[in-house]
Amino acid sequence: MDCAACTSAIKKSVEKVPGVYSASVDFDAQRALVATDGKADSQAVLKAVAVAGYRAEILDGGGHGKPRS
Repeated sequence: MDCAACTSAIKKSVEKVPGVYSASVDFDAQRALVATDGKADSQAVLKAVAVAGYRAEILDGGGHGKPRS
C-alpha cells in the first residue's frame, strides 16, 4: 500500500466476498485482519485484494471464532 486511502479500497473489496463479516486494514503495519463465517474462500479474499490493485498473502488461516459484538 502506498497511501492511507488504499486501506479503504482494500476494505471495500474484501468485504464484498461472501462469508466475510468485516475487514480491518492497517496501513502502518501493512496488514489486514479479515473476520469470516468460517466458510469464506481464502482465495476469493486474495482475489478481492488483487482486484483492488494490491498483493496479499494469508499469514494465519486458522479460524479464531466469530467477531465480538
